[in-house]
Amino acid sequence: MAVTKIWPIKGQLHHSINYIENQDKTSSALVSFEDQSLLAVMHYAADNAKTEKRFYVSGINCNPDYANDQFITVKKQFDKEGGIVAYHAYQSFAPGEVTPAQAHAIGLELAKELWGDNFQVVVATHLNTDCYHNHLVVNSISFKDGHRCRQAKWYELQAFSDRICLAHDLSTVENKIRKSRSQHETSLSEAGMPTRYNLAKTAIDEAISKSCNLQEFNSHLKALGYSTQFNPKRKYWTVTLPGWEKSIRLARLGDEYTNERILERITENSPLVRIKAFQERKTKSQLSHYHVKKPRPLIYGSLYKLYLHYCYRLGIISKRRQNPNRLYYLLRDDLIKVGQLSAEFRYLGQNKIGTIGELGIRKNKSQQSLEVLIINRDNLRKKLRRKVPDNQKERIKAQISATSNQIKSLRREVKLCERIEERSIKMRENLQTINKEERRKEYYKS
Repeated sequence: MAVTKIWPIKGQLHHSINYIENQDKTSSALVSFEDQSLLAVMHYAADNAKTEKRFYVSGINCNPDYANDQFITVKKQFDKEGGIVAYHAYQSFAPGEVTPAQAHAIGLELAKELWGDNFQVVVATHLNTDCYHNHLVVNSISFKDGHRCRQAKWYELQAFSDRICLAHDLSTVENKIRKSRSQHETSLSEAGMPTRYNLAKTAIDEAISKSCNLQEFNSHLKALGYSTQFNPKRKYWTVTLPGWEKSIRLARLGDEYTNERILERITENSPLVRIKAFQERKTKSQLSHYHVKKPRPLIYGSLYKLYLHYCYRLGIISKRRQNPNRLYYLLRDDLIKVGQLSAEFRYLGQNKIGTIGELGIRKNKSQQSLEVLIINRDNLRKKLRRKVPDNQKERIKAQISATSNQIKSLRREVKLCERIEERSIKMRENLQTINKEERRKEYYKS
């Protein structure tokens, strides 16, 4: 059984700057930051300690000893030195399933089938773990026509690997499932926090419970602000949450959300679901005789009060935890960004910022301080390049580190101010829409 993975290699500018400024380096310090990233992955893949003194290192369309220079030469030839510099893939076998020679031969065969006609590849077999595994470094630019590599998809790599393993009488990966959610969304969902996936599930369940046919289901979702694609000819139905551009395939939400299952759930409903919502609204609440304190009217001229009112609506600063399912649909999406909202609200309160004008003054001061600190850090780096005593060198390095921390903090503050300016516009629009809907409902009730 061989497990595979592939990811792009990009240049890291701050790593390269530190490398270039090192006084112990000589001619290699003139190499660009993209080339340094490529050189680092080459050294890792062909590590002597992991490859039995490079016995299991081979090159396809290149010499593995000079692969880094040959990769760069191809990039310079076609004037494509930026962006993705290479692709790094691995192919790992189960313990005891293959010998080192077999693992290396399979890795070479995989590289030749996928990239051997157009790209340079270095294949190295690592033997430092119980699972023998191949590392493959692929040049992102073709040596034939200068086109960028497009055969760098996980499922393509896994399919080729499985076919080669079967030809060598080896096992393959069962139940290959590609994750449709990011690690961040998965961790939020496990912690019980709202994500766009469980918000979509809630909205779809609510719409299904009120519908007797597909047209009604579509109408209920659109009333909640969702964009839908329910064409019967489409293989996968999709919905797009309000405020998002990327759609969600309903089939990825679970077995209960496939096209066929949604139609079954809708047809199982009784026609009485159409009037259920009206009956619930006519029912008088048993707690109507208690006085419920309503939030004060929003003063749109105050930025701090705008955030205060918005956070109250979301339940962030309320004594009672807000149920995401009972929120207005325009507010549900902001529950995903509750961490950002809390940070922005605390920043406004700690710095006593009440209006957009005060926020702009604060941002301008931070930007001016940021420009001064960047100039000071550049001057310190110039001093460090000169011949100075070791004790002064350490003091200058400490000053550079402290200045970098201040620059990092100010950049975060400027970004936070810009985010508040953008979000405040959307918040005002959402609250105005909600107030209009509430006044309309009150009018029809009366």
